[in-house]
Amino acid sequence: IRNDSDALPAKAEHKWSYHNSMASYRAQGLETALSFAQHNIEQGDRWGDKPDLVEAVENGVEAWEHLKQATGLDMQGVFRRRELIPFTFVPKWLSDSSARHPTIWVNLRQAHAAFVFGATHAALTLMRSILEAVLRHHYSASGENLKELIDFADRKRQLPVGATERNLHRLRKRANKVLHLCPEMGLVSHDSVEMERDEIELVELLFVLRALIEEAPRRR
Repeated sequence: IRNDSDALPAKAEHKWSYHNSMASYRAQGLETALSFAQHNIEQGDRWGDKPDLVEAVENGVEAWEHLKQATGLDMQGVFRRRELIPFTFVPKWLSDSSARHPTIWVNLRQAHAAFVFGATHAALTLMRSILEAVLRHHYSASGENLKELIDFADRKRQLPVGATERNLHRLRKRANKVLHLCPEMGLVSHDSVEMERDEIELVELLFVLRALIEEAPRRR
């Protein structure tokens, strides 16, 4: 579902809380469905004439439990983050397979997927690569590094309203902390308040990136 604002609503915490509640309901529903299936096949001779069904359910429940334990998969977080991602319209001249840099579309999809599954560091590095590629190849920015590219585009007044110089530097600095292995980025916090704040900030940066992509000028 697309949110047509250029940034998260003023009450971002309320939006996060709403999607978190809905995600909890969906995650619990998934667990209940699996428990119900498991309970039913344990009812003695009831499924005696359908051994293949019993085996399939048992294997499915076992595989699901193994996946959660082996990967730390948090379905509530997956459902929540999926709803928070802004829909991004990628102009044809950025996504066309014949374009000079077709990986912008691919990297954006993978950045979204990384965020959904909780790999926020991977999402940030992909977002940074998209930012640099879009500025250099579609805003005709020049410079030796990303900071110079952003400053150049700002001086030329090329940046759209939703992707200000300040916000682009926010994305750059946040991603640089990951790339340079800064100590404060080393651990994933399990504190609910800090997790909420981090997710909101990353979604805000996805909105910034969306504005930059959707307003990218067509190069002649």
